[in-house]
Amino acid sequence: MGDKIIWTQKELEEEAKSSLSDFSPLKRITTPPFDKTTTTETSLVDGIISNIAIYLPPGSRDLVSVSILLGDTSLAREIYGENTYHSLFVAEVIKKGNILSVIVSNRDTKNPHSISVRVEVNQD
Repeated sequence: MGDKIIWTQKELEEEAKSSLSDFSPLKRITTPPFDKTTTTETSLVDGIISNIAIYLPPGSRDLVSVSILLGDTSLAREIYGENTYHSLFVAEVIKKGNILSVIVSNRDTKNPHSISVRVEVNQD
């Protein structure tokens, strides 16, 4: 569960039927101390991005930020938080082959940090 970033509404519904968890899947991304990690995923579907879910765990405070790009278009810029789920409503067209990038910046000089993210796509 959670091995990808881009999920269609149909995939999320199917996952909810088969999962024992109350939470929808999120892709976990870990960034080493004082570093930046970029994770990319190629869209396999055409549709409209409807929602972006980001979880920033305890300890991330102002040390960790998340930015999300679709090609060169910014969908989320430097989202911060502490033990917080962010749900961002978006209406951006995504096409098969488009590249989605999640950039995690860790300003903590001693500890790695992990965030979780999911991008939901409506195909209707």
